[in-house]
Amino acid sequence: MANSPTADSSWYLYLIECEGGRLYAGITNNLINRFQTHARGKGAFFTKVNRPIRFIACRKYPNRSIAAKAEAQIKKCDRDFKLAWAEVNPVPHEILERLSGDRQRCP
Repeated sequence: MANSPTADSSWYLYLIECEGGRLYAGITNNLINRFQTHARGKGAFFTKVNRPIRFIACRKYPNRSIAAKAEAQIKKCDRDFKLAWAEVNPVPHEILERLSGDRQRCP
């Protein structure tokens, strides 16, 4: 699977849409677990204060170092760039399906 959340040692840069339309960028080696952590208000102060609504994008990287560099770059970008990036890096359907069972859209 190209974007399997646990199949290998790959890392992912992801974007989450939060309440108020704010966007959060982060990295993880397990997309499903990381979203669930954010949804519980844990793992990042930003997503504790700005409740996550849904995953909007992710891109796979071969290791943590490269993913962290990409994260640092995207965090410097404006909202329009991030939304355009999300359009070409959608979250794989299989991940959204797995999260939908756990309420991918948070209350």
